[in-house]
Amino acid sequence: EVLGKISIMRHGATEYTEQYPDLTDLGVEQVRAQARNLKEKIDPEKEDAFIASSPSPRARGSAEIIRAELEATEAKVMKGIRGVEIRNREEALKMVHDIIGPERDVKKMDKAYAHDSAFEDRVDVWEPRSNVEKRFFQGFEHLVRSFRKYRETNPQKIPHFVGVSHFEFLNHLVKKTFDLGPETDQLNFAEMVEMTVLQTREGGRHVPVLVSFRGETKEIVFDRNTRSIEIAREQE
Repeated sequence: EVLGKISIMRHGATEYTEQYPDLTDLGVEQVRAQARNLKEKIDPEKEDAFIASSPSPRARGSAEIIRAELEATEAKVMKGIRGVEIRNREEALKMVHDIIGPERDVKKMDKAYAHDSAFEDRVDVWEPRSNVEKRFFQGFEHLVRSFRKYRETNPQKIPHFVGVSHFEFLNHLVKKTFDLGPETDQLNFAEMVEMTVLQTREGGRHVPVLVSFRGETKEIVFDRNTRSIEIAREQE
């Protein structure tokens, strides 16, 4: 039985101006296309959708497009799903410029963040990558608890969390689950990760989750004690 659903995406394409809505024309179209696709999947008779984003302008701008397409009343801001904290902006910008080069290739930055140890070790410049991942799993545990409480009072409806966050908050999940190596495209602008959280007994430690990404679905198990995931063994 389904406990709840999560549809969470990276914000749309941006020039990183930090000025709301901080989306390019392409970014607006990317998010709108995802929102329309999501709207087709959500059955309002069976699901209640809740929309939230990180505090950044590009995430809030993306969430507003989703809110309008889903005809929802609001899109909340959740600090817990924010991106990486920059501790030394001057040094961070220097690193970014060195990585993306004159062609400003954002995918180079994505791959560097996902695989370069500097984003774990340069704690003077960046919040450690592992800290961001911990925040993801803390948020996941919060959603599991929220889904349980919601189902107690609304047993006929499935809560559906729709979120907009950042590459660094989400990519580790698909990287591990779908084995994205250094030469594979990492999580792109406006790409969606969909999760179906399944019921377990009250207080159960292990929560089975179906994760869908790029047309492929895998089962993972979320350990509520260690706040970590393992890939479920495939049945022979």
